[in-house]
Amino acid sequence: MLLLGTAAQAQVYGVPLFEAGEHGVALHLGVAAPAAKNGFNSYAKPGPAVDLQYLYYPSDWVALGAELGMFKFGKKSSSSSSGEASMTDLGVLMRVNLIRERTWTPYVLGGVGYHSSTFKAASARPGEQVCFGNTCAESLSDKAKGLSVTTGAGVEAFIMHGLSLIGEARFHEFRMSYGNRAQSMSYLVGARMWFRKKEEK
Repeated sequence: MLLLGTAAQAQVYGVPLFEAGEHGVALHLGVAAPAAKNGFNSYAKPGPAVDLQYLYYPSDWVALGAELGMFKFGKKSSSSSSGEASMTDLGVLMRVNLIRERTWTPYVLGGVGYHSSTFKAASARPGEQVCFGNTCAESLSDKAKGLSVTTGAGVEAFIMHGLSLIGEARFHEFRMSYGNRAQSMSYLVGARMWFRKKEEK
């Protein structure tokens, strides 16, 4: 029994729990895929996504944080049109863990932010127009700044003290000019460096 108790203590010390007072910085890498809304996926194809995130746990269940995301959608060409897009997004978020007092947890999150985006599309056929939402022209070039919203879900697990691994799926909506909106889904993996909460005296 003593050996089992010692092993359990060693496991908790080596692989900590998600607890109030913890905070950490994560780097997520993955791919972002343009959604069909407003024909976004007609002009852009999936591209790399990078997200830098900070979280602080005021309670065992809830984390608050900030993040900087960058999305580069690949150039897509067809017989009728071509286009590309990129977004940089700075936002705040709230995350809710679904399991308490474990070394791993599924979670859900949501947030709002402010983005700076560039969207380009052009017709490959002279005299024809391309449309993005309610805007149509032979070529479109939109440099927009505005509100962004995000929701997502994922799983995070400690692999050792001070380090965890993350898998996450994320939806983003970027409000653009002329009332248009670009939407995307991101699929990310990452790692977080954790900093121990201060020990109570």
